[in-house]
This record gives sequence, structure tokens and C-alpha cells, in this order.
Amino acid sequence: MFHSWEIPKTEQKDNFVKDHFTKKEFYIPMRDGVKLFTAVYIPKDISNKNKYPFLMQRTCYSIAPYGENEYKTKVGPNTYLMKDKYIFVYQDVRGRYMSEGTFTNMTPQVERKTKKMLTKAQIPTIRLNGF
Repeated sequence: MFHSWEIPKTEQKDNFVKDHFTKKEFYIPMRDGVKLFTAVYIPKDISNKNKYPFLMQRTCYSIAPYGENEYKTKVGPNTYLMKDKYIFVYQDVRGRYMSEGTFTNMTPQVERKTKKMLTKAQIPTIRLNGF
């Protein structure tokens, strides 16, 4: 019998990510000077000869585990891409967890010039039969 806080001996921790990727952590500066915490998982066999595509995920839900010696058990959206040797980049959004700045949920990015053009634009009316 085992207790709920004990891991059965038959269950082993998945070390695929740790065995096949190197993890690096950085603070990436944005245009306004705020630094976003970023973790990058790089295939261990990377060289000047091997070029890999990368996938990036920016999230407000934490990119834990933190620390270059702490690895996720799975990277990427699925195991196929994880085994195809992509570079995976994870980033905490501004103001959340390890990133600097102030968190703002869903900020629209409409420039003043575009707003002014939209308000002054004359949109033609299209009439459909019966509507």
C-alpha cells in the first residue's frame, strides 16, 4: 500500500526533455525598456550545420519551472514537434511571474492615425434584396 504523497516505484520521471534539450533563461528587453523573462529549450545536437525552426509561446499563466536546471516534462504543442527538434521559446508576459512591468489584460493596439482614418472614413452602404 502507498500513500497519495508517495510516487509508486513503477512510475519514472520522463527525462526526454532534459536528455535532448539545453535550457537557457534570459531577460529580453522590450522597446520601452521592460524586460520579459524568457526560457529557451535548444536541441543538444545544435551546430552551425543544423538549423532548427522555433516556436514561441508568450503566456500570462507562468512558464514554470524556473531555473536552468529545472526542465518541463514536455515542450511544444505536441510530442511530434518535441521529437522533431524545434527550438522552443517560452515567455512570461509583462507584469506576470518573473517578467518586469505592469500586467494589462487585452490591450488594443490601434494607433491614433488609424483611429482618425476609421472615424472619418465613408463606408458605402450595400443594400441586399429583402434586407
